[in-house]
Amino acid sequence: MNLRTATLDDVDSLLALAYAMHDESPRFRQYKFMPERLRKNLEAVISLSSGFAVVAEQDGMIVGAMVAMAMPHFACDVLQACDLGIFIDEQHRGGTLAARLVRAYMKWAESIGAEPTIGVNTGVHPERTAQLLEALGAKPSGTNYTWGIN
Repeated sequence: MNLRTATLDDVDSLLALAYAMHDESPRFRQYKFMPERLRKNLEAVISLSSGFAVVAEQDGMIVGAMVAMAMPHFACDVLQACDLGIFIDEQHRGGTLAARLVRAYMKWAESIGAEPTIGVNTGVHPERTAQLLEALGAKPSGTNYTWGIN
C-alpha cells in the first residue's frame, strides 16, 4: 500500500471515505452530511501551505487518508497541528495503515515545527484508537465531551 500527498483529483474519493466514516460514527451520523462543504474544505486544506493531506492507495484505489492543518495556537507561542480526520476503509483496518498515516502526520508536523495533536471524537473504536496513539508515543491531554444539538 502506497502513501502519497493528496491532490485535488483525489477529493471525490476522499468524500466517499468521509461519508462512510460519517455514517459509521455514532456522534456524527445524527447530523446531515454536507458533501459540498467538505469538498470546499478539502480543496482548501490540500491547497494550503499549512495543510496536510495524505492518501493511502492500493491497486489504484484510495483506501485511507489523513487530513490536518497547522496554525498558531490562539494563546501560546506554539504552532499547533491538528487533525481534521483520519479515514480508513473498513476492509483495510486492523493492519499498519492507521499507524503509517499517523507517522506521516507526525513527520510533517515535525518538519514545520508544529506540535501534533489528534482528537478522538467520532465514537468509532475510541479505546483502540487511544491504544494506537499511545503506542506511537502520544500522551492523553484531556477528554472530549459533547452535549449534541437538541
